[in-house]
Amino acid sequence: MGKWRTLLAVGARIGRKTFQRSLSQIPVEPSAVNLQAILRPFIFSVHPDLFYQHPGPKKVNEASLKTLNEYIQSSDVSGGGTSRGQHVQFYQRHYQSDSISGLKKEELKVVQVKLEEDRLKTVRHLLKVSQLSLDAVDKVIESHRSQSEGQMSDRPIKWMHGQPFSTTDENFSHRDVWEEVRHMKPDITLHRWISTNINKVRQLEMESRPLLESYSSLYGELKSRYNVNDIIWNCGWRGTHRLASLKNLQLLINRKPVCLQLMAGKKIIFGTASGVSFNGDIALCSDEVSVQWEKAFDSIENSIKYLKLIPDKERQLSSLLGDIQVVRRKTPPFPMAPAYYYSLANLIGKLGMSRTVSRPTLLPSLEHLQVAITGSMGDEITLTPEGHISVPSHSPVWVIYNFIKENEQSAVDLQQKYRKNKLEAEQLMESVKEDYKLKSLGVDMSVSYDQVITCCKNLLVCNDSIRYMLEGVNLVIAPYFAIMSDGDMYIMWDWVNDL
Repeated sequence: MGKWRTLLAVGARIGRKTFQRSLSQIPVEPSAVNLQAILRPFIFSVHPDLFYQHPGPKKVNEASLKTLNEYIQSSDVSGGGTSRGQHVQFYQRHYQSDSISGLKKEELKVVQVKLEEDRLKTVRHLLKVSQLSLDAVDKVIESHRSQSEGQMSDRPIKWMHGQPFSTTDENFSHRDVWEEVRHMKPDITLHRWISTNINKVRQLEMESRPLLESYSSLYGELKSRYNVNDIIWNCGWRGTHRLASLKNLQLLINRKPVCLQLMAGKKIIFGTASGVSFNGDIALCSDEVSVQWEKAFDSIENSIKYLKLIPDKERQLSSLLGDIQVVRRKTPPFPMAPAYYYSLANLIGKLGMSRTVSRPTLLPSLEHLQVAITGSMGDEITLTPEGHISVPSHSPVWVIYNFIKENEQSAVDLQQKYRKNKLEAEQLMESVKEDYKLKSLGVDMSVSYDQVITCCKNLLVCNDSIRYMLEGVNLVIAPYFAIMSDGDMYIMWDWVNDL
């Protein structure tokens, strides 16, 4: 991960004072450093840290970024090295407006590109298909045009520390550049971010207070009066949208009282699909209108039939895989009960057939391992941070056997690390919340427990000025800095300070 963070750092460094000058002084074609600076917005959009809840796309982006980095850093003569001519694929988060509600829904968009011999052409294509600005590329092209007209300056290109370098200099090494970047001080520091934005945070929190009070009141009524276990938001909505959704749900209950019986004792999850989840929760698509929710409630009884059959299928699967523990994923998106049932049945069928042919020798018992089944066609079998072996139901049997055999110890180690980090992170979060007198302290789902630990430990040794500024704030640990419409403040887990 550190390598890709340095890519962002290169862009930040070049962009502060020398980006314009560097682009205007490129001798023949862009250097790797300049190309990395141009690609900074794209690299951020596909950064693996943003896809923590999507193991498959996260793995694809990691591999593709490595290939892209090799291609960008290749010599001007090679034009792309061994990666030239390859096709790479990236996943990006894309927001699609719903035609009915006009609200935006997050989807994953696939971007594909061929690594051409002309690196600038490839970079331009990547930015274009990603709908990112082409201004930086156009400036490079303009600098080439100026060079051909004899308008280029003869001054050498300067690095930030004032030492000249040239892409044709035999002593120039990209390794040296990366080493400098690793020790670079970022533009945004925690103290600077908080001091610049804290007044805005408090103003937004104050302005949204009446809205949040209305939401809390309706939320409490749904839980107490209608016996709803909990209401969970997996759709990224906040403030007005959340309140409107709860009001629509209340109207549906008043119009169709039978919904009360179906919701009693269950969780309501607003997400990307409607129905009954594999955990028995009532899922409502946040982009659908209440009429479609009503249809979802009508199908609940049928979904419950599948829900009752799932435990038996999980036991069958466990038996076929050496008594391995079959667990259910804890991060969204959660599959609906019928889809999860058929994923289990599909995999059980393939494993059952494989017993008639030679199968790899497994340990007598795999009860110390945990497997989670998914139905996503684009995913690959992976190890999750929790130590779960995430297996898409379409996986070939021999791939499953080999993966379990090769990753058994890694899975056990991850399980132990996850339990240890979870406990430590929760304790540290409680200490930070109390020490800073925060109103609340949350964690973005894309941040792991070991990252939470790093962030909290650093917060606990901060100076008093930061503690004073954050008092009473709703703070969230995330992969980025941001301010939400309701005044929640998001800080990067790997922030640095001015001191």
